[in-house]
Amino acid sequence: MFERLEQIEARYEELGHQLADPEVLSDHEKYQKIAKQHRELEPVVEKFREYRQVKNGIADARMMLSESDAEIRAMAQEELTTLEEREPHIEEELKLLLLPKDPNDEKNVVLEIRAGTGGDELLGLLRLRAVGQHDEAERLAVRTARRAGGREQHRP
Repeated sequence: MFERLEQIEARYEELGHQLADPEVLSDHEKYQKIAKQHRELEPVVEKFREYRQVKNGIADARMMLSESDAEIRAMAQEELTTLEEREPHIEEELKLLLLPKDPNDEKNVVLEIRAGTGGDELLGLLRLRAVGQHDEAERLAVRTARRAGGREQHRP
């Protein structure tokens, strides 16, 4: 896993250098493609760098435990405990970030919610979820049957 993370970090750095290349800057399509790849790798690289900082912090804290000053040892022990608690959580986040992306993630979705118990509540929950994931949700149309006492609205 860590070898793959190092490869991803190297690719991220390479893409960063390409973004600064005047040849790439002059080609708008190529720039957008490289910028998108760079942006997709960024969360993984940031989390990997955070993981390395935690690992280095753990090593430093362990070295400080051998100090003669009791106050420094106590601070080192506290730091070590904190960092050791964070390490497995960061590892899990890294594993999740390394999972393959679904090719449908960037596509739009049209969802039809039929009349019935809970339709309005479902629509509200879906809108909240979309906002929480920085997506957009808009109502395209609302149709109501006359017999059922419904309503009909169309997108302006």
